[in-house]
Amino acid sequence: METLVHCRSCGEDTNRPDWEAARGCCAHCGEPSGAVLRGWGALAALRERLELELAWRPEGSHA
Repeated sequence: METLVHCRSCGEDTNRPDWEAARGCCAHCGEPSGAVLRGWGALAALRERLELELAWRPEGSHA
């Protein structure tokens, strides 16, 4: 299973080998700290939760 590293600073996900090749810094913003390791299961659960939130969100009026 491939592991993703999530940067808390910019919110981007990076593959673990790319993160290690960049010496533990985010490839997008360059921040060296604030990273969270996430597996595919955690990302799938997050996506499902966000999709449910969007499905239940009431539509605003277009007046």
